[in-house]
Amino acid sequence: MIRQAVRGVLRFLLFKVVLRSIAAPVRRRVRRFVAATHDPRRVQEAVLRDIIASQKGTAFGRDYRFDAIRTVADFRRQLPVAGYEAIEPYIARVRRGETNALLSESRVYMFAMTSGTTATRKYIPVTPSYLHAYKHSWNIWGLKALEDHREVIMKRIIQMAGDPDEFRSEAGIPCGAVTGLTATMQKRIVRWMYCVPGSVARIKDPQTKYYVVMRLSLPKPVGMMVAANPHDDQPGAGGRSSQGGPHPRHS
Repeated sequence: MIRQAVRGVLRFLLFKVVLRSIAAPVRRRVRRFVAATHDPRRVQEAVLRDIIASQKGTAFGRDYRFDAIRTVADFRRQLPVAGYEAIEPYIARVRRGETNALLSESRVYMFAMTSGTTATRKYIPVTPSYLHAYKHSWNIWGLKALEDHREVIMKRIIQMAGDPDEFRSEAGIPCGAVTGLTATMQKRIVRWMYCVPGSVARIKDPQTKYYVVMRLSLPKPVGMMVAANPHDDQPGAGGRSSQGGPHPRHS
């Protein structure tokens, strides 16, 4: 009884103090995001200009003359539509540690790996700006989900994450699932809301992982489950692990 009372007080304080203090700035981001959807052309062209300006000093930017791009028409002319194979040589250089081949940032936390369902697995560099955008989008989605489904507020979350360090690149950079990286980077107060610790992402066998997740989650009041596409978290089935987009589900 005492434990339940203490837990109830902690939940009340978490909701009243912590979550509300976090929600205020995120709510402003949601409003800005919704406003941006009313003028997508202007927003997207501004994003394009920022990317071109920040990347023109990279080897890729020099090869494709980013310095000569002023308009969308210039961009289309300088960078015709192409597949992953067009940038793979630059990615290969980044894997070897030559980050400026493709990136304006010097730090690469890891390479997020795709499932390889249509061809060989692809490497996606995860940089500080990538993580910022990734977390920003999740913050917006998370607050909107809680506003639309208030019954899950203060209930626990089951998150299925993949191994962020399946193997290393030539330069020793981890390669795996970005969900596993972000799970280990969550603040302690946020991590308290999750049923499963980030270390579970490193379990290789799918059935063992799902069993551990089930045992850790059953005793807790669960309000939300977050999982990636079906290929994620299944490196044991064909040696693949996907970094496809997450598909949130409410229980």
